[in-house]
Parts: sequence; C-alpha cells; structure tokens
Amino acid sequence: MSIRLLRPSGRLALSLGICAAVWAVAGCSKPQLKLAPVSGKIMINGKPLTFGSVQFRADVSRGNRSMEVPTGQVQPDGSFEMLTGTRKGAPLGSWKVLVIADNFQVWDPPLWAYHPPDVKPPPKPDKWEPPKSLVHERYLTVKDSDLAVEVVEQPAEGAYVLQLNP
Repeated sequence: MSIRLLRPSGRLALSLGICAAVWAVAGCSKPQLKLAPVSGKIMINGKPLTFGSVQFRADVSRGNRSMEVPTGQVQPDGSFEMLTGTRKGAPLGSWKVLVIADNFQVWDPPLWAYHPPDVKPPPKPDKWEPPKSLVHERYLTVKDSDLAVEVVEQPAEGAYVLQLNP
C-alpha cells in the first residue's frame, strides 16, 4: 500500500502513528542511573566479618527517596563491593546500612527433604543448631540500624569501613 493511495485522513493517521511510535521509543527510556563505586570493609569487635551481605536502604530522613537497594557480599577478609542491580556501585546520597550474617548450615540431603510417611527422616547432624544471627539484631532493620553512609563521587579513604557495635 502506497501512502499516495491513502485518503488525506488516512495519511494523517499514519503520520501521527509513526510520530507517536518514535516519541514513545525516545521518551520512554529512563536516563542511566549515576552510580559511584562503593567498596569497603566490615569490622566487628575489631576483626573482619568473614561472610554475610550488606544492603543499603534509602535514608528518607536525610532526603534520599531512591527505590534502589544496593547490595554486596562480604568476602572472607571482611571486604565488600556494592552492586545496584548488576552494575557496580551505588547511587549518590544518604543510606542506612543493613548487615545480614548468620550461622546457617547447609546439609545434604536437606533436613526438610520430603520423606514418605512410612520412612523416618534422617536424624539431625550432631553439630546442627538453628540459625543464629552473628550480628546484633539492630543491623537487620532500617529503623534500628545505627550504621549510615553517604555515597559520594570521591569518598575519603576509609569512608566505607563499617564498624559494627556488639
């Protein structure tokens, strides 16, 4: 079908449709979120926390309205690097810090594995104990955490060394 074969109203509708499609594609993409590199270390009682995870949550009381939740895995030396989604870094601004670390144990087969009613499940291993947080419970919720960071483009050395209080 040629545009010349369309009536004027059809040409107008086609032109508007093309314009709307171009506008939608150009106007719907949101700008790339600016992230600053964030890496640091977590210390507890003067020693590095050897595993767990770190989460940043927007500190609304200091004006941060971000819906992002940067996260990082704690390495055996206590170091961590924050990711926002799959990108390295965290958005600029004030953040409350959550730290999750417990003694969760993985058993093979899992203790909760399905067993038919006529089969007795295996006993719990001798050293089994229920998971227990290895950090104070205040670090598990935004309202209770006393850890906070300000993500800036050029942080001072040691700005992201986090000292957990017992």
